[in-house]
Amino acid sequence: YPDYVAFFSKTHWTFRNVNPEDNITMVFYMYVPAKVLTSFGEVELIGQTLDITLDLSFSDAYGRSHQESQSAEFIIRGEVLLRYFGAKVEPYNLTAGDIATASVTILNVGVSSAMYSNATILPNPYIEVVAESFYYIGDVEPGSPTPVLVKFKIKDNVSPGTYNVTIVLFYFDDIYEEHYMYITISYTVHEKPKITHEEQENPIEAYAPILYGIGVVIALLVFVLILKKQIGFKVKE
Repeated sequence: YPDYVAFFSKTHWTFRNVNPEDNITMVFYMYVPAKVLTSFGEVELIGQTLDITLDLSFSDAYGRSHQESQSAEFIIRGEVLLRYFGAKVEPYNLTAGDIATASVTILNVGVSSAMYSNATILPNPYIEVVAESFYYIGDVEPGSPTPVLVKFKIKDNVSPGTYNVTIVLFYFDDIYEEHYMYITISYTVHEKPKITHEEQENPIEAYAPILYGIGVVIALLVFVLILKKQIGFKVKE
């Protein structure tokens, strides 16, 4: 095997009395880097073919020794390994009927890009999806934190309490196989603030500045009209 391959298991096995049609399983673990430095420079290994040769030595029932080699080819793939952190729902003082924002940061700790990634809100009985419930991310490169923001509406008939919202993240790996992961976030719906008795008796107080301004404008108009009339009388005399 090539020098850049590291084996984490045995590379030599001994079996005794292997009978015809017996099946033998040999398990081995190896590590292949995403890139290797050669005399020609850095070479990308993802997508390349790895040749492994297995040398067999055995004796038959008559004591004669035999040797043969079997080769196997593997395609070197780049692992996509996504992690997330900072999951939250804002604002914190949510009430029924509000639009909420679910946010999370995605980090690819693998060696290959998560391609054509997108996130969407998973519908449930307590929320409604909106136009911003879908978010196209694109490629999530290894080692690059990627923020994700999606919105949803809390239904008008939801009672105060703690609920969950789930973000589904879809992406494709290096051989265009689709994968997905679920991110569940908890949030609290609060009771809507009640109008106090004093606010119900004095609704005009909220509009006092507007009414005051309208009164000032009317007073100025009346003053101008009276002034014009007085000037008109003086001209006639």
